[in-house]
This record gives sequence, C-alpha cells and structure tokens, in this order.
Amino acid sequence: MLKTSIVIASWRRPAQLAEALRRLPVQPMLTFGSELILVGSAPDDDTAAVMTAYARQAPFPVKVAMADKPGFAHAQNVGLTMSEGELLVFTDDDCYLEETYLATLLRRFDPRAFQYGMGEIALANPDDDPRIANTGWWSFPDMQIIPPHSVVAPGMIQGANMFFLREVLAATGGVCQVGPVENNDLMTAFLASRAGYTGALLRGPKVYHDHGRRRGSPEAQKVADVYAVIAGAYFAQLAAIGRTAAFDLWKTSVPEGGSVDLHKLEIEFRAAADEIAWLRQTRTPAGPDALGVAA
Repeated sequence: MLKTSIVIASWRRPAQLAEALRRLPVQPMLTFGSELILVGSAPDDDTAAVMTAYARQAPFPVKVAMADKPGFAHAQNVGLTMSEGELLVFTDDDCYLEETYLATLLRRFDPRAFQYGMGEIALANPDDDPRIANTGWWSFPDMQIIPPHSVVAPGMIQGANMFFLREVLAATGGVCQVGPVENNDLMTAFLASRAGYTGALLRGPKVYHDHGRRRGSPEAQKVADVYAVIAGAYFAQLAAIGRTAAFDLWKTSVPEGGSVDLHKLEIEFRAAADEIAWLRQTRTPAGPDALGVAA
C-alpha cells in the first residue's frame, strides 16, 4: 500500500482552516498510516496558531511549517519537501474530505495505469457558485484517462482535490504556477503530461468544497476572472513553445455560432499578452521549449 501525504497550504483563512481540520476523517488517517502536512504562506501568525494547535492533539503524524515567502505553489512545494509519502494529495483549506476518501483513493489508484490525477469535488453548499472548483461537469460514469503528451485543458485538473506520485513531481520540478495570480494545478498537470505520465479523472475519492461565494455574487465573479487570467497565461505559454493546441483550447471561449462572453475573452487575451511580454523579458538560453513557470 502506498504511503499517502495530504498537503494543505493556507493563508489568512484560519477559521476556514480550523473547520477543514475539524472535519478531517481521523480513523482513516490512522488505518492507512497517512500523514498530514500543513504549510502557512508567510507571514500569517493566526494560521500558524491553528496549525500548531491541531498538530499537538492529532493522533496521527502532522508536520507544520511556515513558508519563507508568499505564494501558494511555493507553500505546497515546502510541504512536498517535508513529506514522506509516495502519493501526494493536495487539497484546500475550505475543503472537507469524505470519510471514505483515503480508502477509495488507495483502492482505485493504480500507478501502472496512471500516475497523477484528481478526484471528485462537490459543492458543500448548493447555493454556492458552481463556476468555482467543482466536478459537476463530469459526464463519464467512472474514470477518464488523460493520455501522456496531451495538452491538459483549463479546469481538467483542479487543485482542490489533486494527487501525484512523488516521482512525477520530482521529474517535473514540483508544484508550478502559471501567470501572475495564485494557482497550482494547470501547469503542474501539463508538465506531468509532457514528461510522459498518464493522468486520470477518478470518481470516488471526493471532497466537499465550502468556498462560500454565492451564485452570481461579485465575489464569485472575481474568482471566475482569476480563472480567465490563468487560462490566458497558460495559452500564451503553450503558444510560445509551439503547441498549437493552445488555439484549439481557446475555441472553448468562442463557441461556434453561440454567445461569446466578451468579458472573459478580454481577460484571457490581456493575460496572454502580459505573459508573452514577461516571457520575452525572462526567457533564458535554455531554448524555445523552456516554459517560464514559478514554483
């Protein structure tokens, strides 16, 4: 059985983090010998206090650290360095693992068939906006494979419930961010695919996402706009290394003969232009296939 490390990075949301930890299934952590890695994105004393207090009373191994600089992907890489598991599970501080999460994941995870992927994300509150991290769009009954060397579409792998074999992250440089805003999933999954690893979208291991942004609210729109920034930056990165699939993916924002969300499209194009300008300034002699990513 693979040893599992669950990694949660958090920044300035101590109440949400405390609730997520309160709901963490204790017995499965003990049954499967799993460890919990908690990393605060510095500086954040309140979050550190919540993490330290939980670690003191937990009956299973808990490691706590504060990252030396801000950044979600960076904090998760700090957690990766501290962890001992062969299988790394990443979730958020506003997500609740289902009681059967570990049992289902370990029963279904087959490293011979796939080496990274994600499980289900359900809305904890049906009044929350479904545009924010969830898998309600999944139409397949059981599992969908992401073939190696394929281009991972935005939203296909979501950081609220993603998993990677340690060897995958070691081969690809760890958790990576694309663009100027906090993110951890899209480029990390693309680099895994580009390195020849197979991914899977897996029904069964489920988390409940309690993001608290109601349908159609300004807060939800802000997150949707952030997603558009990430997508635009990602498309630019792909185009810059000659992956024409970037333009095929972009077609999802421009449905043939349908209504176009001009607000979303403008954000994506502006983010793409900004990313290209950044690449022109920072690209190293490593060659045209060298992606500009932050870890």
